[in-house]
Amino acid sequence: MPEHGIDFRSNEVYECGAALIALLALPEEKFSDRRAELHGALCALALHAMAQSDDTWRWTPQKVKPGYLLISPSEVARADRQCRRQLHHRMVAARMAMPLLREASEGKVPTLPKGMNRLSINELAGLVAEDVGQEDTHNIEARVWRPSLPVVHIAAAVAVTINEAERASGHVPNFGDFMLNKEWISRVVVASQEFDALFNRSTRVRRNAATVVQLRLANN
Repeated sequence: MPEHGIDFRSNEVYECGAALIALLALPEEKFSDRRAELHGALCALALHAMAQSDDTWRWTPQKVKPGYLLISPSEVARADRQCRRQLHHRMVAARMAMPLLREASEGKVPTLPKGMNRLSINELAGLVAEDVGQEDTHNIEARVWRPSLPVVHIAAAVAVTINEAERASGHVPNFGDFMLNKEWISRVVVASQEFDALFNRSTRVRRNAATVVQLRLANN
């Protein structure tokens, strides 16, 4: 199983956030080159966002890897579009995952969301049909759920962390906010390990252990 360390000592916070988001978008090892390109584009976006929001930071000398600044705007925009689509699918998969996590945690079928008759992947696909603009639950399973399985525990951890941040502040954070927040990134790593263990106990979630992405906090 692929293991990835999040190392705040050797990397800037935005680099760690970009690494996590790039993994969510492109978890398969065969896409490692594309993931590296996406990581660079996300770092470029983060630097631009920080410069736009903080004029003092913008004109103060910073430790920055020049490569991020050499990525063309068109490359950054293309990566951003592709990333948004994949991240939307991961958050939809996270919504599907929540009742499964509760069942694994509590040892019984939880109270089901309105409209669901039983707990199954097919019923959960129907629950999120509107979110993906699809009515065919088999397509949702094929295009959203199964591609998300290597990182569904991470996606669920991100969704929970974002919900907690929203409750605390009254503001819905976006992935840009998330990428710049060391505390949130750390929470996701820890929660993803807990959720991974729960999915391993679930009889309804069939994952290929060799492809499941493992996160850890490096040098911790």
